[in-house]
Amino acid sequence: MNISNNHNDIIKAKDKFSNFNGKDFRKGQSEAIQHIIESDRKITVVCAPTGSGKSLIGMTSGMMHDRFAYLCSTKHLQGQITHDFPEARFMFGRVNFGCNQDPKKPHGKFVRPHEGNPV
Repeated sequence: MNISNNHNDIIKAKDKFSNFNGKDFRKGQSEAIQHIIESDRKITVVCAPTGSGKSLIGMTSGMMHDRFAYLCSTKHLQGQITHDFPEARFMFGRVNFGCNQDPKKPHGKFVRPHEGNPV
């Protein structure tokens, strides 16, 4: 794992995301990222209030590693992440897609919150 603890490297990692390139961190975000990348823990949990920028903390911390996965607990949050971070790749469970072999097989409808259209 190639991790740099330099504040400028944290800014460079954040700037790889088009929606955040050139924008300043909110209070406490860069410190949280610094704490995460310096931790020897395999898993880190960030507990912070709504609107504090946990997604940017997680995505930037992940960008500081060779590989990472950002897990979401809801489809709504996954839609928010893919909207805020268009560079992110996403996966949906098979229940969200129709079956090519059996068109009568039921499947769920996923609505991306920022688009409002079922996928």
